Amino acid sequence: LTVGWLERDVFPRIGALPVGDVRPADVLAIVESLRDKPTTANRVQAILQQIFNYGIRKLLLASNPAIAIRGVVERPGVKHFRPLSAKEVPVFLNALDSCGAHEATKLAVKLCMLAVVRKANVTMARWEHFDLEAGEWTIPGRGAGGDGLMKTEHPHRVYLSRQALEVVKQARALSEGSQWLFPSIYKGGQPMGEQTINHLFARLYALGVATDFKPHGLRSTASTMMNEAGHIRGDVVEKVLAHHQGGVRGIYNVAEYARERVEALQWYADHLDKLRKGADVIPLQPRSA
Repeated sequence: LTVGWLERDVFPRIGALPVGDVRPADVLAIVESLRDKPTTANRVQAILQQIFNYGIRKLLLASNPAIAIRGVVERPGVKHFRPLSAKEVPVFLNALDSCGAHEATKLAVKLCMLAVVRKANVTMARWEHFDLEAGEWTIPGRGAGGDGLMKTEHPHRVYLSRQALEVVKQARALSEGSQWLFPSIYKGGQPMGEQTINHLFARLYALGVATDFKPHGLRSTASTMMNEAGHIRGDVVEKVLAHHQGGVRGIYNVAEYARERVEALQWYADHLDKLRKGADVIPLQPRSA
């Protein structure tokens, strides 16, 4: 994604300039051209700021032309994406299977749901990130480039439920030796694009299914159902979501809750199966105080 932004939005404007000749006005022109995409505009500004900071450390620059442009485009407020209700889950899953999308795209959505990760984590996943014998998927932390990685520098381990592991194995049969878990259907050497998942949701909307539900709502669904389960601790849910706590507690609480995360993700996958089959919700033992 980072390279894509540079190639699309930055290089055409300043790619031919010596790094020392780039001025704040040049960076401003790039950011202003993205004003209708405020999230992208701010990310591109941040990337340029990092690049120029590197130039300063290497004594190629005396100042950073991107710093003055920080905040020119107001960041959008945090969006809260609604979860699926228990009644909507079977309708959604049945429509997912029958919507006519490519099988790999369906599997990608299912993995998003079962692993409780973001679209980019799934579309940019490489086979080297998986240990199928251990049933684990380790998503690397944000690094240089950072395509499809975590939002922070910390890696995130997903403990694959039986159902998620089956999805991954089905994806392997379709990936035809690609390094990507989900290679592009049209460009095998590249990963599936996030828009491919969006297009599948458009198919669902056309069928009248969850027309106001967005892909990121899959994470909201997991969070809501786990928190409402009664036996899964909030700290564990936050770790499943790869949320990092702030404040003093975030500094000192470095627990990974591995066993509880394994149990939470397996409970969630089983719970979705129960909902789809129309069975009673899995009985829960009340959590001790």
